[in-house]
Amino acid sequence: MPVLKDADLRIFSLSLQQTRGLGAKTALALLGQVGGIFELYRLWKSGTGPAILSKVRLAAGKDLSDLLEQRHVRFVAIWEDDYPRLLKQIADPPFILFYVGDLEVFTSTPALAVVGTRKCSAAALQWTEKLVSESVAAGVNIVSGMAMGIDAAAHKACVAAGGKTLAVLASSPDMPTPAANSALYQQILGNGGCIVSEFPPGTVVRPGMFASRNRIVAGLSQGVLVVEAGAESGALITANLALDYNREVFALPGDIGRDVSFGCNKLIKDGKAKLVQGAVDILVELGVETVARAESYAPAKSASIDPEKLPNDQRDVFVTLSEGAGFPEELAIKVDRSVNDILSCLAVMELSGIVRQLADGKFAIA
Repeated sequence: MPVLKDADLRIFSLSLQQTRGLGAKTALALLGQVGGIFELYRLWKSGTGPAILSKVRLAAGKDLSDLLEQRHVRFVAIWEDDYPRLLKQIADPPFILFYVGDLEVFTSTPALAVVGTRKCSAAALQWTEKLVSESVAAGVNIVSGMAMGIDAAAHKACVAAGGKTLAVLASSPDMPTPAANSALYQQILGNGGCIVSEFPPGTVVRPGMFASRNRIVAGLSQGVLVVEAGAESGALITANLALDYNREVFALPGDIGRDVSFGCNKLIKDGKAKLVQGAVDILVELGVETVARAESYAPAKSASIDPEKLPNDQRDVFVTLSEGAGFPEELAIKVDRSVNDILSCLAVMELSGIVRQLADGKFAIA
């Protein structure tokens, strides 16, 4: 047999991927059985391998290779050295990972997956921005699924902080999904990030593909942060997969009266996730920084606040707290708003460095 080049084996890998009935699990099992991609190719070439190899057509791999070139999509197969190490460790990694952008940085730098509900609260968006920006400042890359809500907020916060973010799509990597996030797709790539998928160009998106991509989100990361999630949120699937992969899981506690807080609170209650009160809780667990250094990434508080420049709800709370610290329930009565509204308002103000919570649970001007 002529001397094989990596290019030949890469085309063969695409051919395996394109073979009907030969999924990633079967391809991985075959690699393990025969001892690697070279031996699998030799068996296919000689016609002496497993029966399913008789279905493999090299032309299909060449056609896909041409399509990838046309769409400016690259790929890496699991047997190659530049396949992400962490992803290779999970029980069911993709046989081939298709991508646009720079994948290399995500093979050597700590990564945190940030996930949550699509219909999130204003406070959750604020916390996402805060935790992501502080993690990026410590040298952590951000991974998420580019869905609406928390996913999109995590990507945007990472880009705004000058970090690298990786989006795992349920479509092919050249097809922004959802289409509403097309601008975000370009921002991710423009900032040196990466878009990945296990699906090649031309794949028709089906509902089950969204759940399938969750394992890649978890697999590419050292830890998963769940910001806000209801009882049925797909973010909980990602968290449980991360636990299966022996990755760290973090959760932001939420108001027990809100449905979107149920998932995070249950993860914490069941001992599956570490409670997060700040980026320091994440950075130290990931081994990125010591407590002292991690705390230094928190943004400085505002030296002075002009209440007249605040939104109406924040202005009312600020003026009331100017008279002295108070519990959320007390503030709700004084400004004639619901406790939930006050809690959301306080969360936003705390993130902005306007107020702080005291040891006894009261809030005061920072």
